[in-house]
Amino acid sequence: GYSIIYEPNAKVYHSHNYNIIDVFRRHFDHGVSLNEIINEKIINVTKEGFNFIIEEILFLIKNNLWYKIPHMFIYEFSRYLGYLLGRKHNIIPKFIKRFISHHKYYWKN
Repeated sequence: GYSIIYEPNAKVYHSHNYNIIDVFRRHFDHGVSLNEIINEKIINVTKEGFNFIIEEILFLIKNNLWYKIPHMFIYEFSRYLGYLLGRKHNIIPKFIKRFISHHKYYWKN
């Protein structure tokens, strides 16, 4: 008896407990997917990512979580590197893509 509806005012909170390697792999796959879907320039994503990091640092400082800043930098670097490599996946050999992707089946052939 359930239905699926579109409710633009609905809020959904969720999170993932990814380690640094998983974050890299996930964002590599995002980069590959986005490369196929949109023609967005990487520079725009870099600018948005930089703004996000500034907001994240300010949030951590404001909430007295400054000790998490080093981990945040490692996490965000891993995320960004995965994304950049995903966007440039056409120049990466398939055996490497199979190794660094979460979705090994994409690169079987």
